[in-house]
Amino acid sequence: MAGAKFRALMDDPPDLPVLTPAGPGSYRVRVHARGRDTAPDGVAEEPLEDYLLTVWPAPPRSDTVYKQTDEYGATWRRQAQPRS
Repeated sequence: MAGAKFRALMDDPPDLPVLTPAGPGSYRVRVHARGRDTAPDGVAEEPLEDYLLTVWPAPPRSDTVYKQTDEYGATWRRQAQPRS
């Protein structure tokens, strides 16, 4: 996964790395993102967001948020919460 680059949707699709290196099964994913509040309306000439994905085999469990500083992601997480 090291060195993988993702590009804007209008570019040619990149060759993506294999995200399931141990084959079929359950995996956990850690996502680090930055730049998400820079242009939340999606209007930008150049990509402004950076992501780092870490994937490893593990049984399913609930999400854990270690640090949240972007308002854009916080809005999506609030909308995804079940209503009681």
